[in-house]
Parts: sequence; structure tokens; C-alpha cells
Amino acid sequence: MLRVALKSVLGNKLRLALTALAVVLGVAFVAGTFVLTDSIDRAFGNLLDEVNEEVDVYVNPASTIERDVTQPAVGEAGPTLDEALLQDVLEVDGVAGAAGFVQGFAQIIDQEGEPVGGMGPPTFGMSFVESDRTITIREGRPPTAPGEVTIDAATAELTDYEVGDTVPVLLAGGVEEFELVAITGFGDADNLLGATIATFEMQTAQTLLGKEGRFDQIAVRAEEGVDAETLAARIGDAVAGPSVEVVTADAQVAEDRQQITEGLSFINVALLAFAGIALFVGAFLIVNTFSIIVAQRTREFALLRAVGASASQVRTAVILEAVAIGVLAGVVGVLAGIGLAQALRAIFGAIGIDFPDGGLVLLPRTVIVSFVIAVLITAVAAVVPAQRASRITPVEAMRESAGDERERIGRGRTLAGTALGVAGGILVAVGLVLGPGNAIAFVGAGAAAMFVGVSLLAPYVAGPAAAVIGALAGRTVSGRLGRGNAARNPRRTASTASALMIGVALVTFVSIFAASATASVSRLFNEQLGADLTVQSASGFTPIPPGFAAALRELDAVGAVTPVRSATIRIDGVEGRSNIGAADPVAMPSLIEIGVVEGELADLTTPDTVLLHEDFAAAEDLVVGDDLDVAFTTGATTTVEVVGIYANEELAAGPLLVSLETLERHVEGAFDLIVVADAAEGVEVEDARVAIGAVANDFPGVVVRDQAQLREQSQEQVDQLLNIMIGLLMLALIIALIGIVNTLALSVFERTREIGLLRAVGMERRQVRRMVRWEAVIVAVFGAVLGVTVGAFFGWAVVTSLADEGLPVLEFPVGRLLVYVIVAALAGVLAAVFPARRAARLDVLEAVTTE
Repeated sequence: MLRVALKSVLGNKLRLALTALAVVLGVAFVAGTFVLTDSIDRAFGNLLDEVNEEVDVYVNPASTIERDVTQPAVGEAGPTLDEALLQDVLEVDGVAGAAGFVQGFAQIIDQEGEPVGGMGPPTFGMSFVESDRTITIREGRPPTAPGEVTIDAATAELTDYEVGDTVPVLLAGGVEEFELVAITGFGDADNLLGATIATFEMQTAQTLLGKEGRFDQIAVRAEEGVDAETLAARIGDAVAGPSVEVVTADAQVAEDRQQITEGLSFINVALLAFAGIALFVGAFLIVNTFSIIVAQRTREFALLRAVGASASQVRTAVILEAVAIGVLAGVVGVLAGIGLAQALRAIFGAIGIDFPDGGLVLLPRTVIVSFVIAVLITAVAAVVPAQRASRITPVEAMRESAGDERERIGRGRTLAGTALGVAGGILVAVGLVLGPGNAIAFVGAGAAAMFVGVSLLAPYVAGPAAAVIGALAGRTVSGRLGRGNAARNPRRTASTASALMIGVALVTFVSIFAASATASVSRLFNEQLGADLTVQSASGFTPIPPGFAAALRELDAVGAVTPVRSATIRIDGVEGRSNIGAADPVAMPSLIEIGVVEGELADLTTPDTVLLHEDFAAAEDLVVGDDLDVAFTTGATTTVEVVGIYANEELAAGPLLVSLETLERHVEGAFDLIVVADAAEGVEVEDARVAIGAVANDFPGVVVRDQAQLREQSQEQVDQLLNIMIGLLMLALIIALIGIVNTLALSVFERTREIGLLRAVGMERRQVRRMVRWEAVIVAVFGAVLGVTVGAFFGWAVVTSLADEGLPVLEFPVGRLLVYVIVAALAGVLAAVFPARRAARLDVLEAVTTE
């Protein structure tokens, strides 16, 4: 039976390739994801080891708040050390040397006056320390004077700056110009994960970054013969205090490596999610392919039974064929994954996210997981067809036809489909409504169950749907035959369409979610944003220096102005981190409507007072008059009094709101997320925009928008995200189209005699091609309609469940959904090209004599 299985696989190479390809694409994403992240992890590990080769101990400022490196607050300051601490460290027995370090916001401006970077990766300004091997000189010399700067090699290449040029740099107070004295790298990399890096002489860096007399960190080198743990203990005793933390370099490397891994985890999550979708769709293709193969080989299996093969041997032979396909898919998938990892690395480099140099890493785990997934998917998907093959009796060898292709829709299939659909709906409801800790797992499992349930029940509507969709072909012979072919086996049509349904459903869901997000943002602006003009960074990621809002207040053309800031805090008695927003309580009423339900905004003019969002207050059982002990990332602590409750959190930058004065008392030099302003009384909005634009010239990268432009920008951002999601989901759609190709090719083989007879009675080759194309179009449109229907349900369920979470508007992009159906029809035509050509080229005499 093993020889029979292998002979069957090798005797149908095209079928083998098409079936394996469905699994190869998903396995390639799995393998590529692991190869990429393992390579990055090892490269950063090697780099961190190199950077810390001559450092044994680090002295860090302690913080009561654990910073989340994957979601840092924009422009937020952290705790620092007094620079006098450096001398105390140098006097510790066993210290061979020590150096301080500072870091903050600094954005390089290119030769056209545009800011560089800021689209995600940060823009760093740092001190240059000779003994620090983190920053390496590629060309030039270290900065030694106040007017000198170095920039990273990636930025230098992008901007065409050379040593000796004048480089403008945007800082907290505006733009300053510096002489470029060196091009630097981060180890072997041209930059650090896309971040721009400008370095200055130490005292200059401290002044520019608002850290005079302070350090962010002190690196220490031990004398020969003194181990790091011993030295760390000695330094800890010498500089002991609640604001100081002493760790060994090994511990620091482990922490940094963990933070980098966490920061890059989105790559793993995103790519593995799409790999899972691709494999799920591929499983549908394999089930359908093997079902057709079993039906076509009824006589072959019956003859095997007649010559002594048992039912279990027949079942094993089919599963062995699937395993062989899985092994092939695993081999090709791993090789393709290596190429995909290299391509992804190149793509990240092209968009400015540079990783340290290093070869690709293929761990045994990657190979094992890839092969297990490939073999398991194909073997499990072949179980039901294999069971069907095992039920073929020897007497069926005497039949003239290879089985009845009009397969009955059994009661078990109906009950299973109904049960899975109901169970899936319950799981989705639990995940969306009850909100358990792992809600996404409930929703994902529920969606998968519903997809399978719909697929099992789809044959009930496949026949009528084929008749309705086939009406598009009119009364032509090719159209009627194509419609009949699609309707004659509803199970096969439904299975083929189900693979396409999954991809279209996900695309539909994403489109509805994006359209609803855009509509919700528009309503948010209409109801909560009263300002005439808003000011943001062009990228939306980089902060606005605090000097900008101050400059606007001096303009006669501008009326009320407030920046909105944010900081990370920890509240005593409240688990985890919280965000606190800050704005001008005097200017805010006419600019941003936060819906105060208790108290007054004016109450925030009293220092150390706070307003709470109503949901936060209810969750923590807080009321007006309560006191909260708050700790900031800078290490500052204070007690604030609750003086009011508000309803609209979206534009308040957090569930807690304080005045700018209160925030500045504890967090110096905080940057602004956004600045909102009104035109002065009697001044046209356009005149106010011109006046603000003149100030913006001193702050490159700052963009002034009115409400209409703000809505348009939000639409563009959502559309960009939508296009990325659809691009990734194209993998599932491609696999679904391969399924249509596979099904049609097998159907053409199955109907060889039928097609030969049609040709014999006068049907032309072009009519045969049209017949196959119409069949493909009917299947594709059926799958697309199913997908749009299921996707619309998911979209409705998710958006409705998030109505109280900032998504109050449900929007169905009807035009876009119609486009998906039309594109599916065109894709069906494309998928039919090869099967149609093959059908049209059949030799008539050979075809009519085929059994």
C-alpha cells in the first residue's frame, strides 16, 4: 500500500504541485517568521555583547513604574541621576573607569528642510562617550565643542550629508544648526531599528536635552580580577538609595534583549496570524482535492479491495499520499521561508528599519515546527476523504462509471455544520461581549468554527446560488452547461467556494471595521473637537516641542490655545500603569468638549487636582473628593485631589486629566501630542492658519490642519492600514484561487468522456473554454457572496461590541464590497485559464473512448 500511495502521488505531478502549494505558502510564512526573528535576536544579542564587552556594571535611575518599551509615551521623560554620583562611583574600590550618558529627543532636518524619521522609530539625541562602544565612528572624529554633531550612517545616506556640512536639528526649543564632524554606526548596523541618532559632546547634550547636571545612566568598568557581581554590590553599598539601581552588564544585556524581543513581537504575531489563515484555507483545498480524487478512483479502490486490501489499508494509502504531500510542502516551505525572511529584512531596510548585520539563523525548532505543521495539516485534512475511500466495497469495481459524483448531503454533515455554527457564534459572543482576558482566542476559535460550519451547510444553497449567478451567462450553451456543472455537485462547489469565502470574509470584516473607524472618528471630531485648527507632527508619531504652543499664544490672530500632553503614571492602590493627560483648563472649554458630568474644568486651575473619566472612576470606586497618590516616570510623586468626572476620554489623552501646570510641576520639559487653537475673534480661520504656519516654519515637520483636513488625514491613515491588511490577506485569496484551479482541473479530467461527446456533437473549442470559465466564475462569485455575508456579520458583531470603546458608528462600505465580488469573478476567469485550455485541447476520439 505504501508503493501504491507513492505511485499515485508521483503519477500526478501537477496535482501534487498544486495541492502542496496551498500548504507551502502557509509553511513559508511560519518558517520565514521564525528565521527572521531568530536572526534578529541573535544579531542583537551579538551586538549587545559587543557593546557591553568593556562594561561590567551599570548604574541606573530607579523608577516605581515599569516602562512599556513597545508603547512608549511620546516625548515622555524618565528618571535621571545626579551627575555628582559619577565621582562617588569612581571612588569605589575595584572601579577602573566610569562614564555618564544622556539621551533625549532630537530630530535631524534634511537639506530640503524636512524632518527625517519619526514614522514609528524614535529620533534620538545622545551624548558621545569615548569609552562607549555603542556608537562607533565610521568617518570623522568625535564631537568636542558645543556646535558639533554626529549623525548615523543611514540618515547620512538618506540626506546626502557629509562631514563638514551644516546640519539643522530640531530640539525642544526649536531648530539649531551644528557642524557635522562624524558619521556613526550602531555596531555594524547603520542605525538602531530605524531610529535616527544625533550625538553631541556631553555638556552640550545635557544642555540641549534639558538634563543639565544629570545623567540617564552610568557605565562602569571593573579592575582586572574584580568580578561584576562583587563590584555591583560595592557600588550599591556606596550609592545606596531608593532612586538608584545598580545591575551587572549581563543583567542589563538580558533586560535589553528582552525589551527588543518584546518590541519586535508584533512581527511574530502578525506574520504567524496570516500564516494560520493561509494554512486554514489550505486545509479546505486539501479536503476538497482528496474528496474529488477519492470519487474519481472509486473503481481503483474497489479493485484493491477485491484483490485483498482491507478497508484500513485503503484508508492508510490515502493518508500516506497526504503525508507525502505534506513532506514535500515542508521541504519547499522551509526553503521558501528562508527566502521570505531575507526579503522581509530587505523590506524593513528599505523603509528605514535597519537591523544589525548577521547571517540568517535556521534553528532545528523552525524545521521541526514547519514539517509538523505541513504533515499535520495535510494528514488531518485527508482523514474524512480517506474514511470515505475505506468504505468503498469490492462490488463497485464492476460499475462502468467511477462513482456517483452527485454526492448526498448527509444528516451528520448537517448536524455538524449547525453545531459548529452555533458554537462558533457563542464563542464570538463570549469574546466580544463578556470580554474575558483572552478574548481574541475566543473570537478566533469562534470564527474558525463558524467558517467550518458555514462550509458544511453551504451545499444546501450551492445549487440555487449556481442557478441565480449562472443567469448572468444568459441562455448560451456554454453558460447553461457551466451552470449545470457548478450545480450538479453542490458539495464540491461549496467546498471549493468555502476556501475563497474565508479570505473574502476577512477582507470584508477589515473593510467594515476600517469604514466604521473612519466614520467614528468623523463623529468624534464633529462632537468633541470645537477648535478651528489643529497642529500635529506630519508623521503623527513624533512629539511637538513645548515651545511651539507658547509661540502661538503670542499671536494676535490666534485666540484660545492649548497643547495636549500625556504621561505615564502609577496610582497607589491601582494595578498596572495609567495614562494621565494634561491641557489648559481655561482654554479647553471652547476647543475640546470632554463632557464634564460632575465638577468643573475650572477646578483644575488649583494645583494637584484631577478629573477622572467616568469608567475609570467607576472601575476603581473613586468619587469627587478622593485623594490619589501618583508616581511619575521621572521618579516624582504627589497626591492629587479628584475634583470632577468627565465622559469623553478620546481627546483627553487618558482616563485622568490635570492642568499643564500640575504636570509641569512633576515632569519638566514634557512634549505635546497635539496643539489645538481657535482663530481670534474677528479673524478668519485662513488668516489664523497663515499666522500659525509662519511659526511652524521654525518647527519643521509640524502641520496645521482644519477640521476637514483632519478628517481627510484620518481617512488616509485608515486606508493605509486597510491596504496593508488586504495585501497580507491576499495570501489566503491566492490559495483559494489555487483551489479553484485544482478543482476545475480534476473536474475536467473526471468529465473527459463528457467533454469529448460534446465536442463530437459539434461544440467548438471556444465554447468548451467558456463553459469552464463560467463554472469558475459561478464558484468564485458564490464564494465571494458567502464571504461578504459572513464578513459582514463579523464586522457588525465586532463594531457593535466596541460601541462604548470609541467605535460608535457602524458603516458598511457597500461600494467596496461590490468591488470584492466583481474582483472575485475576474479572479475566477483567471483561475479557469489552465483548466479551460486543457479541456479545449482534449482529443475527441480519445475522450469519447475514456471510461
